[in-house]
Amino acid sequence: MKKFLISVAVAIMAMPIFAQKQDMNTFVSELMSKMTLQEKLGQLNVLPAGDITTGGDIATQLSNDITSGRLGNVFNIKGVDKIRALQDLAVKKSRLHIPLLVGMDVI
Repeated sequence: MKKFLISVAVAIMAMPIFAQKQDMNTFVSELMSKMTLQEKLGQLNVLPAGDITTGGDIATQLSNDITSGRLGNVFNIKGVDKIRALQDLAVKKSRLHIPLLVGMDVI
């Protein structure tokens, strides 16, 4: 009886995890079906941001690539304000609102 009750408890606790996995699979599948080939390739594209400035002076090509979905990852950008400015472009002004991945080359 004890084993049975433990099995039932584990099954009940696993239900939300299974439901979340199904929801995530559905979300990802729907998002992928909305993406153009250019946007899918853009999510694989990583460019160095260099030393950009925030506000209206953000490098035009970089901002165009982000808002058009041609760029999904930015490398070597320094400063929270600069990262936030680029994230705002990705999340608020791109068609699918996918956040950027940001990385640094550090030892």
